[in-house]
Amino acid sequence: KQWYQRRVRDLKNIHRVGGKEPGRNRPIKVELESSEEVEFMLKNAHKLRTSCRSNVFLGPDRSKEQTNAHRKLVDELKGNILRDPSKHYFIKNNKVCSYDIEA
Repeated sequence: KQWYQRRVRDLKNIHRVGGKEPGRNRPIKVELESSEEVEFMLKNAHKLRTSCRSNVFLGPDRSKEQTNAHRKLVDELKGNILRDPSKHYFIKNNKVCSYDIEA
């Protein structure tokens, strides 16, 4: 079994968030039984994107302030990618980081 298939029993609740809007996907909120399960899922989220679901993104629960701060980091990351696409950019410890992509 894939790592994400063996954890289905740990789901507490799952539902869509927000109203329907044409051309927009609605996020899905998933509640798990324990914080350990949340940590496991977030640490392994990259495996989901590389295995079969390239357009799926998992993120932690965030307050409004945390969401706004993260949005600013993502905007900074996207700007950096446009200015210098020769690097790989990522967010770690609330900072935009990068390294050179070897040709």
